[in-house]
Amino acid sequence: MDWTWIIIGCLVGFFGWMVYRAGLSVIGALIGASTFGLLGYFLGNGLVTGLNLPGYVLPMAVVGTSIAGMLVGIFTIKALQLYFFFIAGASLGAVLGLGIGELPVIRGIFDKAAGPIATLILSGVTALACGLLLVKFRRYIIAVVTSVMGGFLVSIGLPPEQMVRGMIVAVVTFLVIQIGLVRRFVDELSFDMGIRRRFRQRRPDV
Repeated sequence: MDWTWIIIGCLVGFFGWMVYRAGLSVIGALIGASTFGLLGYFLGNGLVTGLNLPGYVLPMAVVGTSIAGMLVGIFTIKALQLYFFFIAGASLGAVLGLGIGELPVIRGIFDKAAGPIATLILSGVTALACGLLLVKFRRYIIAVVTSVMGGFLVSIGLPPEQMVRGMIVAVVTFLVIQIGLVRRFVDELSFDMGIRRRFRQRRPDV
């Protein structure tokens, strides 16, 4: 057995949501720091050469803009992830709507003139619905995807005769644990929001 793959698979399978969030922040920080750092380099170099400022202005500009870029990158990528999920879901929903619109039963409901328009409307509705569903259930989707990935990595570290059985057991175990954690996380958010709502509705005694 290769314990390296098994340990990596268990980390991904058990902590998939946290790995995703941490990886998302790291990617955003790297993109933001590199982009803003490059701009800071050109800005600092222009100040040093154009205005004859001291040489330490250049590294200060690069460091300062890189730190600002890290913060902007983390915030931006976390905000854009919702749009990524929505676009992915909307794309799948549009394909689904087009497929449903081509079914003989559906095509028989509309005449030839209204058929294409009805198909486009149906595709728009299914695209919107699927996009919103992926955004709403993104935590569960990430849990399922990372559980399958973790199970696959675990199976790589197992002997060939145990790979299929080990993957099935690992995926089921990861799913149970991750879905449980996600459900608890979502329930806590709902509970906190309910408490805040009740607190705001309280009126002081007169």
